[in-house]
Amino acid sequence: MISVITITYNRKDLLKNAVQSVLDQTFGDFEYIIVDDGSTDGTEQMIKSIDDKRIRYYHTEHCGYLSRLRNIGLDHATGEWIAFLDSDDTWHQSALEKMRATLQNYSSNSVVSNAFVIENGQTTSLFKKEPSFQLRGNLLQQKLLDNTFMVCTCCICFRNPGPSMRFNENMRSGDNDFFLRILSLGNTFVLTEELATIYRHPKNMTAVIAYEAPFIQAYYEDLESLKFLRQKKIISSLTYRQAASSCSYKLARNLLHLKRKTESRTNFLRAFLLFPLNFKALIKFFFSV
Repeated sequence: MISVITITYNRKDLLKNAVQSVLDQTFGDFEYIIVDDGSTDGTEQMIKSIDDKRIRYYHTEHCGYLSRLRNIGLDHATGEWIAFLDSDDTWHQSALEKMRATLQNYSSNSVVSNAFVIENGQTTSLFKKEPSFQLRGNLLQQKLLDNTFMVCTCCICFRNPGPSMRFNENMRSGDNDFFLRILSLGNTFVLTEELATIYRHPKNMTAVIAYEAPFIQAYYEDLESLKFLRQKKIISSLTYRQAASSCSYKLARNLLHLKRKTESRTNFLRAFLLFPLNFKALIKFFFSV
């Protein structure tokens, strides 16, 4: 059985489409856990009006921490496999069937699929049909060093890790941190077929300009994740330095846009010192001075 988890907050109209895409799946052996972060827009009434025993609805006081909400979903999950679907995204009808078949056929710990991304009326793929990375195995290093390998919440299905692995609730989101640890378990399979549709809209974090506060915080969280992976010897020192350098560079560039010049210079310099082949970081440092 697959435990499907959706967290939501005041997205009743968008949530309807997400829920329907789950209930329409050709693979029916699932439980559907919906964690509501204190919605006040009639979400509870809408969910309870749906007559499907696979749905389990949990209403909590509003906290705004995705990590905490996802952990509530994991705490109630009883399936062998876990899949997340955000309340503003949808799955194609065969998504669960194809991910489950892949997990069985290749004895994988996790499977990552491609997705369509719709923004401003334009449709693109999350990653290319013929990616440059390998499609099976230990893909953690490639995720850290290859920007073409994207892992979105609605595109991953993984073996239920039990209480030993949870989202870091010190992080507001913690998605990337958690999925990096899932990939570190190895034996991941990548499906290049688009099995989900991601909608980018004004209320969607991924549509917010990358210079705003949530993305600045996300970079700091990614640096903490990299430190954890290095401390646990899950990644090599070289991989850590390359990935942390890239992350520090992006953080510095965004801080510069916000005119937070001192923090920006510090991170440009850190990016270069971590990985001296990152010459653009050194150039940016001198220009920012």
